[in-house]
Amino acid sequence: MKKSLIIFLTICLTILSSACKNTNTNEQVETKEQLPPEPSVTQHTLPEKSKPFEKLISDDVTDIKIMESSLKSEITLSEDDSLHMIELINKLVITRKAEKEVRLGQMVQIILEKSDNTSVILKCFSPYLIIDDVWYEAEYEPLENVDQFANEIIKRS
Repeated sequence: MKKSLIIFLTICLTILSSACKNTNTNEQVETKEQLPPEPSVTQHTLPEKSKPFEKLISDDVTDIKIMESSLKSEITLSEDDSLHMIELINKLVITRKAEKEVRLGQMVQIILEKSDNTSVILKCFSPYLIIDDVWYEAEYEPLENVDQFANEIIKRS
């Protein structure tokens, strides 16, 4: 009698366990289906060790503005400053995608108004280059050159 009860309970537990596993799998699938679609990879990620603005030329840009976090207004760059800024931006190298983090300090924001009526917002916050709110680690020297030039423009204004 005890053996049959143990066998019966073992079978019931096995069936119950199997049913629970199937239920979890179905719930996971349903949850996945309810999630919004992933954003386009090309919009949000760049290859490691790349120069995302290497082919940017002055004809691609109609206006460049700088905003430093403590300023209340934007500074529009002159034509000469814009050309120099484009040269510096061409040399920016990202090394890998990074996680967004909370940091204290000065952040220079550069707004590129493009000739196709779009804009790109670059934020320099060493060691990070933030492109349209996507964080990347960047090589120090090119990033520092952009940051220094932007700060020179801010000091002149």
